[in-house]
Amino acid sequence: MKPPYLSFQPLLLAITLLLTANVTAAQPTTKLMTYPLRPFSYQQDGMITGFAVDIVNAIIQNSHIDAQIEMYPFNRGFQQLKSQSNTALFAIAKRPEREQNMKWVGLDYYQWSVFL
Repeated sequence: MKPPYLSFQPLLLAITLLLTANVTAAQPTTKLMTYPLRPFSYQQDGMITGFAVDIVNAIIQNSHIDAQIEMYPFNRGFQQLKSQSNTALFAIAKRPEREQNMKWVGLDYYQWSVFL
């Protein structure tokens, strides 16, 4: 079984490429959305935090791009993803019913479980 942090390597590369492309194209602010999914993304003391959020924030800082992370309930974020341009939703499972309607960036995740 791979350690959990190795599962995010394809995601990190994909987000880096997505955000870097926005820099060269002078796009407006990129809206990165997540949803409550401990330990990957959650709110604590009014701040959005978590393992996946930390990784995405590091990519934003190192890429020097204009992006912001917002947290929504999954269904609202998913609807915004389908209806608004220049948005991304992380970390979302790739399922057959979603594959046709979205542009997927990066490779599939390895499945693993976290017990708290």
